[in-house]
Amino acid sequence: MQPSAPAPKGLSTILSVVAVILSVVAVGASFAIPGPTGATGPAGLNGTDGTPGDAGIQGPPGPGSLVASNGSISALTIASTCTHYTGINVTVTGAGTVVVTTQVRVFVAHTAGTADIVRVYVGVNATDCSYDAWRSYTSVGANAPTDSYYLTLTVQKPLPVAAAGTFKYYVNGDMFSGSATADSFTGAGTVAVFYPS
Repeated sequence: MQPSAPAPKGLSTILSVVAVILSVVAVGASFAIPGPTGATGPAGLNGTDGTPGDAGIQGPPGPGSLVASNGSISALTIASTCTHYTGINVTVTGAGTVVVTTQVRVFVAHTAGTADIVRVYVGVNATDCSYDAWRSYTSVGANAPTDSYYLTLTVQKPLPVAAAGTFKYYVNGDMFSGSATADSFTGAGTVAVFYPS
């Protein structure tokens, strides 16, 4: 057999160049096309907290005094006519409802044979003893023995307000029956709560 003729020198050079180009393309493709994603590694440690930010701007003013309270411990005779005992002020910044709750303690000097009836009101002035659904009353019956009676009455009344301002509400009362000089208020605790509309 005869040895094959050597390839022309130009062809081997071209084949070498093509081989180099193909190897460069293969290396480039390995970087451009990623392989499959590996398993997730363990979580790292938490970093340190950052520096706190600056304080924000101050918010707008609130709706005024939402709650006001007042206590009174003093004796004052309860007449057969409307008698003012104590009151409470509440400041609001807009329309809404003020709910006034008062717990009033009274002393009744009862005489057997006479019914004693004491009534307590929350009013909008010192002479407001309006006969309404919000009043409170209690009695010592005529058949009860002559004695001193200490009684507690509670009144709760909603009062609408149309605009901002300071409002005063009054705790008043009267002896509807059995009025005596010794019949008296002895104390009261009053709370006013504002509910904006």
